[in-house]
Amino acid sequence: PIPLFLPEFRVNYKAGTRGLMALLLPCDGWNIWQGRSDFQVMHALGRAARDFGLGKTDVEFHGYWSKDLPVRISTDNQAAPEVRTSVWSRPGHGALVVVANHNLDRDIDTRITLDLPRLGLADGAEAADAEHRLQWLPTRGSIRARVKAKDYRLFWLRPGTAAGADVP
Repeated sequence: PIPLFLPEFRVNYKAGTRGLMALLLPCDGWNIWQGRSDFQVMHALGRAARDFGLGKTDVEFHGYWSKDLPVRISTDNQAAPEVRTSVWSRPGHGALVVVANHNLDRDIDTRITLDLPRLGLADGAEAADAEHRLQWLPTRGSIRARVKAKDYRLFWLRPGTAAGADVP
């Protein structure tokens, strides 16, 4: 069976949907009832999942609870237990990295350090916001991101040809 969460948002569908997905994505949960959620948020996530190939047999999920994640997170506040990151990796397609901020009232600045060889990206990578993919930027293995309170950021790392500076 496919787990499906039934949200009941009463005021702000977008903020509620993003908050719920900040809880679910790090646990490999992608499905919520569309009728009571923000369609644009769910459409962008669904498109990213389909384009990446989530659900294919060669995708490996690395949950935030794993002892040996291929990513490390540092924050503006070293004691930030409310930040969770998980990774989906797929040979030849790179990785999806989710960073979720479970803090209820504080945005958090993060630096995501990537183990590119373990992610199958030893020859270089490009990174983009996985929901929108407006711009792909080369990275040497680091991404800086501000994550709003009760929200998440989803990044796609794909094989790149040129190693560049860290993605801001």
